[in-house]
Amino acid sequence: MGLALTTIGSLVLLSYSSWSSIDSKVWIGDLLFLLSSGLAAVYLVYVQQHEVEPAQATALVAVYSGVAGGLLLLVWPAPSTLWTASSTEVLAQAAFQGLGMGAGVVFLASYATRELGSQRFSVFIAAIPVLSLLFARTIAGDSTQTHEVLAATLVSSGIFIAGVWAGGSAETPASLSRNHHISP
Repeated sequence: MGLALTTIGSLVLLSYSSWSSIDSKVWIGDLLFLLSSGLAAVYLVYVQQHEVEPAQATALVAVYSGVAGGLLLLVWPAPSTLWTASSTEVLAQAAFQGLGMGAGVVFLASYATRELGSQRFSVFIAAIPVLSLLFARTIAGDSTQTHEVLAATLVSSGIFIAGVWAGGSAETPASLSRNHHISP
């Protein structure tokens, strides 16, 4: 049921974007957003199943992201404003986005996944689309479309249902690992 709701919500978002704004190419951003969500899910399940240490996982993601991002920057056909930005602006953004939002979030997500399990941690992640819509409306004054509210509600509900039902055991991966080493 959770997977079905998540899929339907994703299709609502993509189909509306595809039909209503094909000229503005908003659908490409929506598609990339869904792709990044799928990659994050694969990553978190991998971290849990292989018991990767959070610091090691963060280092690997940082190196691979840096290599992939650097290569994309070099081969991307459109000119980047990165080449004309001041060095202080580039360094500030590297510190904020790279260390703070990049490495910090990856480390905390890896740690939470190890402690809670990927299913339970996904329940917290399910709140992001709804909170984004609320903050966009209340802080930035953005308008909220009906299809966006419907898609966010369906996706978040699906993830919540799947996370709660799949996380039925009270034992977390970390507690199972710790309990395994305790002798009777």
